[in-house]
Amino acid sequence: MNNQEYVLNAYKNALERVSAEIKRKPNQTEEALIFSSILLTILSMGIWEKPSNVMGRACAMSLFRFITFNADESYPSITQKYRQKLCLSQKDLDIQMVKAIEKAHQDPLYDSSTVRTLIMSARAFCFELETHRLVNEYNTYQEFADSVLQIISPVLANNLKNSYPHDPNIVNDAMSLIQKYKEFAIETDDINAMLLVA
Repeated sequence: MNNQEYVLNAYKNALERVSAEIKRKPNQTEEALIFSSILLTILSMGIWEKPSNVMGRACAMSLFRFITFNADESYPSITQKYRQKLCLSQKDLDIQMVKAIEKAHQDPLYDSSTVRTLIMSARAFCFELETHRLVNEYNTYQEFADSVLQIISPVLANNLKNSYPHDPNIVNDAMSLIQKYKEFAIETDDINAMLLVA
């Protein structure tokens, strides 16, 4: 199995596991956010030198919080764009964020929520990719993250683009979200805040 097949297989298996857990298939917008969450999780593992389980939860929650706060104040706003795509009210976004912090399992408002979908997908993908094993093959988390991102980023981007050919901007929007989020995360130190509750 080559790298591309390995990555796509890990992604497919992760989504199947998540779909079974949340009892539905993630929608198009959620898949774009899952793509962003996965890349941010691997990137953050290199920066914070922490395993994927912890970083997957913290990154997914922080990314969702970025959207909940509508924190991109530029025009056009990428957070506003995703809020419109998710079709969730401010109240719904706030409730999901609170439930995620509380880890409110067996809660109908949380069990199939978007934020839980992101958390589970990032962690499930890293598990399927066997990041715990891959990390040991590199000297540092940073080397691991740099190497793995070069492989998974184009593969997952192509998969997202091919899955939703009617939306030619899906990958560009996701990459724009990542870039704007990184500015927010640096400015607010939000990952550290989420690590405290992860």
